[in-house]
This record gives sequence, C-alpha cells and structure tokens, in this order.
Amino acid sequence: MRRKFVSPDQEALHSISLLRCLAVELVLEPTTFVLPTCRQKVVVKWNNRTAHVFHEEVCWALPVGSFADREPQAAINKPVARIELMGLPEYTIGLWVQIGELTPIVDDTFDSELVYHCPAPPKGIMKTRSNAELFLHLHRSWHWQRMPDVYGAVAQARQRLQNRVATYQAVQIAKLQQIQPRLQSRAVPSLCPPVRPVGPQIPGGRTRWTKLRKGNTPYFAYQMCVPGEFWIVMVSSDHAGYYVVPGSGPHVGWEEALPASIGRAEVDKGAYRGNGPVDRAIRILRELGVIDSFIDSDIERICEFTGYVD
Repeated sequence: MRRKFVSPDQEALHSISLLRCLAVELVLEPTTFVLPTCRQKVVVKWNNRTAHVFHEEVCWALPVGSFADREPQAAINKPVARIELMGLPEYTIGLWVQIGELTPIVDDTFDSELVYHCPAPPKGIMKTRSNAELFLHLHRSWHWQRMPDVYGAVAQARQRLQNRVATYQAVQIAKLQQIQPRLQSRAVPSLCPPVRPVGPQIPGGRTRWTKLRKGNTPYFAYQMCVPGEFWIVMVSSDHAGYYVVPGSGPHVGWEEALPASIGRAEVDKGAYRGNGPVDRAIRILRELGVIDSFIDSDIERICEFTGYVD
C-alpha cells in the first residue's frame, strides 16, 4: 500500500491544530481559574522630558475566576471562554488560546482580554499526548491584552508619581528663584499667553561664551515651559556642530537639565557641545516645550530676551 504524501506545511498545521485542541482542553478543565498576576510599568515625565522620568512598577493579584461560558470548539480568532471574577460578577474577561504567532485581539465585548500562548512545535514532536503536554508545560505563557485593574492600582501609582513630579518641579523652581530672584516676576502661568521678559543690558555686549559662536551666524534663543528657563543655541566656531548655553546664566544643575541626545555638557565652557546641524538642537528643545523664541545676531538683544547676567 502506498503511503499518502504529507507536505511539511500540512504537517506543521496539523501539529498546531492538535496542540491547540489540547491547550484548550487543559485550560478549560478546572472549575475555578487562578488568573495570572498583573504587572504594569507606570511612567510619568516631568514636562514631557526624557531626562526626568519617574516610573514605578505595580503588580496586583486578582480574585479567583470562574467560567461563565465555555466554547472549546471556538474558531482560532474567537475566545474559548468568558471568565467572571469572584465578588465582581459584572467584570468579564475573555480567554483566548493562540498557538504559534501571538496576535493582537480586537474585541470590545469584554472588560479585559487574556491570552494563553504557546509557540509552534518543532517538526515531529507531536507523536504522543504526553509529548504535547510536556511541550505546553515548558513553553506556555500568559499575556494580558488589557489588564483588569479592578483595584485602581495603576491610577494610584500614577497619582504618586505625579506628586513626586510636583515636588521635583517645586525644588527646581526654588533653585532658579534663589539664583535669579528676578525670575519670579517673569514666571508665566501655563494658561496665560507667554510674556517676553525684559532683562538688563549686558555691559560691552559680550559674555564669556560668545567666542563659541561661528561668525556671521545668528543666536537662537528659546523660552521654555518651565518658568524662567531659557536656552541659547549657536553654530559652533570650533567644530562641526553647535553649542547650547543656559540663557539666564549657568545655574545649579544646568549640566543635567537637558537630555543626553542634545550633546555633552562641558562645564568649563558653560555649554552643551553637540554634533550635527543646529536644527537638531532646536528640534530637541521644541520637543521639550517652547513657549517663546527670539533670533538675532546682536548679543545684547538676545541677552535682553533671556535676562542673562554675567
């Protein structure tokens, strides 16, 4: 008798189908369901800055679940069960089984979605049920598509981080106000139109970093969202790049105020040194939050805009 030819693709599909049937059987076998622990990283940025990111990982256990409905013959893109939480019958979780590729779920029928996933088995391993059970035990994993935050753990963590951000911002503003008392009078409420501050004239029209600017190029001055924070960008005179200096004068922590992507802080020069076109530094500053800008080749007018004091 001639043996029927089975292509490698057909064999792989057959193995996946058998493994999925076994996975569904094992998942739906118990009367109660112990749900996997939920873990989520909560991130809050100060003024949308990557240089000042506050984060906290929260995890919480869930009540025991029970199967309200079972659908062992469900199609591969459909849930195999609906789970209710003990003490929270109104909250429903959809359960999917996926073998092979882990694919996103688009279904708003449930409050949360949980996926039991296992990679596709290698060729020739699905010879016995025990082989398949062992493969599932070794390679299975659980994935939440939407976590059931029934206790509000994420919202509580976000509030804690926002409190830390508020404290951090208050400390930074206090430092600036201590060094530059005039900044307090220039603080602009976030809901009001930005007001251009007026600072003193700089004697002689030059500061110690003007030699860093390439001749016949303008200065680019920016007022940031943080009250009293200014930065000045200029094309470099000594390398193929740019310099960024604190517009109101060096202050405590200026060398750590901007993200590393803008360049390396050179304390002796009182400036960030960056490579590439000056547009790169301007783009980074605008992403951090700019409320006003001023471009001029006259250093006196630039310093008047920023309130620079030697």
